[in-house]
Order: sequence, then C-alpha cells, then structure tokens
Amino acid sequence: MSVEKTIHVDGKRRNALPGTTRDILGPADATPFAVVAEGAAEDADAALGAARAAFDSGPWPRTLAAERARLLLRGEALLRREREEMGLLESRDTRKTLEEGRVTAHGPVGVCALITPWNRPPLQTRWKTARRSPRATPS
Repeated sequence: MSVEKTIHVDGKRRNALPGTTRDILGPADATPFAVVAEGAAEDADAALGAARAAFDSGPWPRTLAAERARLLLRGEALLRREREEMGLLESRDTRKTLEEGRVTAHGPVGVCALITPWNRPPLQTRWKTARRSPRATPS
C-alpha cells in the first residue's frame, strides 16, 4: 500500500514534514485500507505561512469580489460533486452511516488550520468551518 501525499500546502500535495504516516484501519476488521501522511505542528505552520504569503503577495487581495466568489463557490461545488465518494470513504473509515459520512458544504470560510479527531475528521471540519446558520451544526 503506497503512502498518499495527503498534506496540501502552497498549491502542492506532499508528505508530512516529519515524514510520519498513519495506517488507516477499517473499524470492522482492523484491515489497513490506506496510508496517509500524519501532519504535525510544523505542517500547520507551513500551511499558515503559505496562506499568509499568498494573501500578502499573491493575486487574491487584488482579485475582484465577483471572481473570488466564483472561485470559492467552485470549491464548494467540487465538495458537493465528491460528496458520495467522500461519504463512502468516511463511512468505511469510521464505521458510521453513509449519511453521517457525507460532507455538507455550507459555503467558503477562508484559511483554516484545524485539529480534528482521528475518528471523525470530515464531520469535525464541517462543524468548525460551516457558516453559522440554522442549518450549521455548532462546534
């Protein structure tokens, strides 16, 4: 089983800086079904630094609001497009129902560095980044 480059920083996928990985085990039988990079504080620091540099020096602050909205909504559309596959993977990873594993996007929120538990990362990410609305789940 190959290690996926699951850390995404500065527009590139890469391994964790410390080189650490984690086997993802199916909860039903403890059979490994994926190996992922296990990020650390230095990975979060690198991501935040890249985001800050992109915001300060990149095109984003000079991009018109309509174009920003179009790009952010495209990201939301991609999440919605992959909702079923992500739901299946999350269900397999956590042994939760398919409905619990599906990602619901409520809209873009900007740069986020999140610490999520191993057993519910997509759900925790949704809770921590969803716009606050009657439909959003509180964190």
